Amino acid sequence: MKGASMKPVIAIICNTALHVHRSRTTLIGALQACGAQILLISPRDASVPALERMGVIHEHVEISQYGTNPMQEGAAYFAIRAALRRHRPAVCLCYTIKANTIGALAAQALNIPVINNIAGTGRAFDGGGRLRRAFFIFLYAKALRRSARVFFQNTDDLQFFLEQGMVDKDLARHIPGSGVNLERFTPSPDVPEEVVFLYVGRLLISKGAQMFIDAAEEMLRRGTSARFMIAGERLEESGYVRAEALEAFASQDRCSYLGQVPPGEIAALLRSCSVLVLPSYYGEGVPRTLLEAGAVGRPIISTDSVGCRDVIRHRVNGLRIAPRDQAELLAAMQEMAQMDAGTLQRLGCQNREIVEREFDEQIVIRAYLDECARLLAGFGAPGAQAPAARLAPARDAPPCA
Repeated sequence: MKGASMKPVIAIICNTALHVHRSRTTLIGALQACGAQILLISPRDASVPALERMGVIHEHVEISQYGTNPMQEGAAYFAIRAALRRHRPAVCLCYTIKANTIGALAAQALNIPVINNIAGTGRAFDGGGRLRRAFFIFLYAKALRRSARVFFQNTDDLQFFLEQGMVDKDLARHIPGSGVNLERFTPSPDVPEEVVFLYVGRLLISKGAQMFIDAAEEMLRRGTSARFMIAGERLEESGYVRAEALEAFASQDRCSYLGQVPPGEIAALLRSCSVLVLPSYYGEGVPRTLLEAGAVGRPIISTDSVGCRDVIRHRVNGLRIAPRDQAELLAAMQEMAQMDAGTLQRLGCQNREIVEREFDEQIVIRAYLDECARLLAGFGAPGAQAPAARLAPARDAPPCA
């Protein structure tokens, strides 16, 4: 279905609308400016109304994240395929594991070109045994072999997929994560008088949430002058921080749990901290929270792990630690708690410079517009500029210092 205006429909398939609302609204706007109607296929959540106000058409389909139940996955496949058949998009953009596999297969069955985005491997290849690993390798290989383009957010995953035969090297291309909107996330040179450590993300143990809690509690026992904040979603599922541990953390003086913060409030939250901490050993793409912290001029503590190592430069924009090393995390946080405001500002400004140079969201958007122009004849208004020229450079941000 192309609608009365005969706009080309571009479908986005994802296992959560929140991810699209937080990470893809600038891309959606750029595609709409080129004349496209956007269709989102995902489970319905609280983010959908905001996307609909942007002109996005939403189709509700239950898509699991890591499920392997054949009945459930089969139902998702046929529901996605039915939604695609109703709207007949010209191209599909797939994000997250099931969208990149089941969603891509559904689109390809209808001869719809697919652009995949591999934003890390999550828990697909981490634990679960050889059978689970083999299942996802088979699923990815089958889905990606007919893709029009496969974007990878970090080079570690690109190499892994090539080595496992899951993607053809001619289809694969590296992009700098999801990028960050440098106009929305502007630097604030003023850091809090008292050092504030912040963790933002799902409260998964593998993302380092429990390590952050343990380090904060140890620093308080030692009498370190600092405050600690956590923002993110906690589910009653395996792999998440236990409710009792989070409650114990939040009950302590100088510790706060803020819950899941709306996307529009993330920039202000990051500006309220001194240091963003993400001690992750999860299968990341490039953690968006690290990029957003850099964009607002805050230093980071993160790990020499897939995705995180793309951003963290030891003693340039923060401190790099070994994955799963509680002692290193504690030492890094203690060191940054003792830094003066000038040192924290310098690290934060250098972080902003790295993000501006390497992770501008417009780099990613240009890559998508170029692919859509390659796949869709006449993409954009007649006589329009080439996609790479259609996006003006970001406006000058306020000085970092």
